[in-house]
Amino acid sequence: MAEVVLQIQIDADLKNAAEKIYNSMGLNFSDAVKLFAKKSVELGTAPFSISTEKKSAFGALSKYANKNLIPLENTAWESAVLEKYGQKAD
Repeated sequence: MAEVVLQIQIDADLKNAAEKIYNSMGLNFSDAVKLFAKKSVELGTAPFSISTEKKSAFGALSKYANKNLIPLENTAWESAVLEKYGQKAD
């Protein structure tokens, strides 16, 4: 089987974070991309769900929601990142 060189552009921080994960598994970034491609071919689709639809449990669970907490929940992620790292999430 002939091999080809694949060149992609990716955010440096994203690549570094992903490499840490793959390295902890004994893989490098190239191995991970190959595994992704092999699994995609095996399944005939991406090996995870991809959707442009924003899903929310709010509709189904709205009768249980505490409406006073909704404004706090909307900013919870940013608040947690600020608390932990002292900077805003991207």
